[in-house]
Amino acid sequence: TTFSSESSLVLEAMGCGGSTPEVPKGAFKIEVTAKAALAADKMWDTMGDFETSMQVMLGGENLTNEGYKAEGGSEVGKAKRTIIHEDRNYEEKLIAMEGQKATYTVTSLSGTPWRNCKDGLKVSFECVADGSGTAVNWTWEGEFLGPEAPNPKSPGKSYQEFEKWVQEKSAKYTDKTEGMAEMM
Repeated sequence: TTFSSESSLVLEAMGCGGSTPEVPKGAFKIEVTAKAALAADKMWDTMGDFETSMQVMLGGENLTNEGYKAEGGSEVGKAKRTIIHEDRNYEEKLIAMEGQKATYTVTSLSGTPWRNCKDGLKVSFECVADGSGTAVNWTWEGEFLGPEAPNPKSPGKSYQEFEKWVQEKSAKYTDKTEGMAEMM
C-alpha cells in the first residue's frame, strides 16, 4: 500500500532561462533536515517493514521509471520503541528525529527531455507500508547546494559545464506536510 503526500518538494530550476534539450546524465544530492520527529505508527500482528522512498517528477510527469531514481536518506526504522496498547503490541519506528539530516541522491541515468524549465523539478516523499494502519506526520526543510547555473546556450559555456551544474545546482525548498493515511 502506498501513501503519497499531497504536497511535494518543489525544486526550482534557478538560473534556468528556458527549456534545454535534455537533463544530462549524472547525479545531484538533496539534503533535508527533519524539523519535527517523523514517525510511523503501526499496529503489527506480525513484524512488517516501513520505508520511505522518493518519486521524481519533471513537468508534471513521473520520471521515476524513465531513467531517474532517488535513493538514500536516513537510517530508516533503526530506532524504534514498543508499547502496549489495548492488549496488543504497538510498535513505532522512528524514521527521523528532530534535527536529523538525510541526504538523497537523485540520478538521471539516461538524460530525459526537460520539457519546460519553469515547471522545475519536483521530488515527492512517499511512504510505503505493508499491513493495516499507518499514520504519518512530518515537517521537512531542505536545501540544494551549488553554484549559479552556467547557461549552456551562451558562448563559452559547454554542455559539460551545464551537466556539472545540474549535479550541483542551487535551489531551496520548504515542505511542511501533515499526512494521514489508512492502509488497507
